Amino acid sequence: VRKGNETVALARLREMLHFAHNPRMASFLAWAKQWLPHHFSLALRENVEPSIVRQLIHRFELAPDNCIDEMWPWPVRLRAFGGLEIYLNGERYTSNSKSHFRVLELLKVIIALGGRQVPIEVAAEYLWPDAEGDAAVSNLRTALHRLRKLLGRDDAILVQDNKINVNERVCWVDIWAFDVASGLNDPSDEALTQRETACRIYRGHLLAQDAQAWALPLRERLRARYQRQVLALAADYEKRTQWAAAEAVLNQCLERDPSAEAIYRQLMLHLKNRGRHNEALNLYRRCEQTLLSMLAADPSPETKAVYAGLRAL
Repeated sequence: VRKGNETVALARLREMLHFAHNPRMASFLAWAKQWLPHHFSLALRENVEPSIVRQLIHRFELAPDNCIDEMWPWPVRLRAFGGLEIYLNGERYTSNSKSHFRVLELLKVIIALGGRQVPIEVAAEYLWPDAEGDAAVSNLRTALHRLRKLLGRDDAILVQDNKINVNERVCWVDIWAFDVASGLNDPSDEALTQRETACRIYRGHLLAQDAQAWALPLRERLRARYQRQVLALAADYEKRTQWAAAEAVLNQCLERDPSAEAIYRQLMLHLKNRGRHNEALNLYRRCEQTLLSMLAADPSPETKAVYAGLRAL
């Protein structure tokens, strides 16, 4: 793999994993434990002996090389885009118990504050604002214990120096994967693939059903970043004359974020350049009505300028 010959690497992987069906032979892989995550990620991506690979990952307690690896058999998956979803060993967790409300609320707060280095006092203040003295922190520590039990792993949520961390060796978190996938800003094929991944991960606004103050700052930052990724991805497709793909990704964004004015504007220009002037004019009217109903606002001067250009044709 280091030499760029993936075909040869896959052949060697198939051979190695064939022998690994024998538990005694598999034990010899322990000596190469530090290199296994990269090779096992490749095997999962290429569907090479996925069942035995997952068994070996669990046997050797391996973590992937990066938090974006969706094929990895994560013990815990946390999805926050569009609303909180929890998956434990591949099965979606569901609970109607009112006793879990505060525990799940704590998980939402941790994610909304980034999932890393979250001060205990800050999280406690959000959840128990009226508690006196150290009662809020005490309540939070109890809730953390219950959250670990809910997730089925004592190491899923770590606390060090009074800071809460979701354990990235155990948990896949969609906001982290989105952050990594949206990190490239060049015209390469790799960047295009990463942008496609970012746009797929973003299923809707962060914790969309939660209107509390703690959810808003990160939600707005990720919303803006998603729109930038959509615009960049649409531009990538247009450069490659993939017109339908460009239109699809812009429309998908408007389904997820109906008040995204920059996306309306880009889609209007796309339709104009494809000779679909009437559709572009109708899209402006839809934008105008949506902004009025959702934000009590008019389109920006930039959007109105695009509309004026359409009317002049």
